[in-house]
Amino acid sequence: MRAIAAGYALATEFHKPLDVVWHKEAGLNADFCDIFETEHLPFKVKTVASLKYLFLYDIPRKKNGFFPAFLRLFDSRKWLYHDRKTAERMEDEDFRRLADENRDLVIISCYPFYTFEEGILRQLFKPGKIVEERIAEITQGENPEIALHIRRTDNNLSIANSPLCLFESVLVNEISRDKEVKIFVATDDESTKSYMAQTYGKNIMYNPAAARRDTIQGMVDAVAELEIISKCRRIYGSYTSSYSEVASQLRGGEFIVLCKK
Repeated sequence: MRAIAAGYALATEFHKPLDVVWHKEAGLNADFCDIFETEHLPFKVKTVASLKYLFLYDIPRKKNGFFPAFLRLFDSRKWLYHDRKTAERMEDEDFRRLADENRDLVIISCYPFYTFEEGILRQLFKPGKIVEERIAEITQGENPEIALHIRRTDNNLSIANSPLCLFESVLVNEISRDKEVKIFVATDDESTKSYMAQTYGKNIMYNPAAARRDTIQGMVDAVAELEIISKCRRIYGSYTSSYSEVASQLRGGEFIVLCKK
């Protein structure tokens, strides 16, 4: 989402059209239109399945036999592989130069590579009807004030640096201030979800469905939870996890990363 917002900001600044290639694969198994509205978008979104993406759009690597590198010998477009190392050394001015010097620029990235104004994420990413319906099912008319995003299954840095005890400490403090406060717990770990619900009872709200990335319903749930978190006035997130950070950027809520010193 942030990479698309960055591309939109750069294209708008240079008055160039933007095309978005949406990679549908096991880690994000849904079309853009399955989870977001499209009628209002000022750009085109093309969904590309995993195998086609691997050989036509991906970074040349052993997994695709470096075949994309061969194709790009005959491609007049400028290709930029914006990985973590590239992100550390490139600034807005570098992208302005590339956009100015190249008629067609292709950027492969999962990072917010270019500065975009507050509000662009909310402007571009409007939840689809099925997501709105899922939000209503999860919240049942209640609006949580606090959100905890506890990353547990696939991010070792989050697990090591944002232990459950930090979230519990926050939760206890919030309940001590307001015994009726509603706290939304978003986590990719079912045992953590169950423990928080059983231990803190009526104060806890959560999505009862298991977190999944490999189904459309799983991705609908992920966007629904993102929207619920974004509407909370305070969001506590896990170390090196962008999910809750994006939620805070959607509506500007206070964002605090819980991390061991």
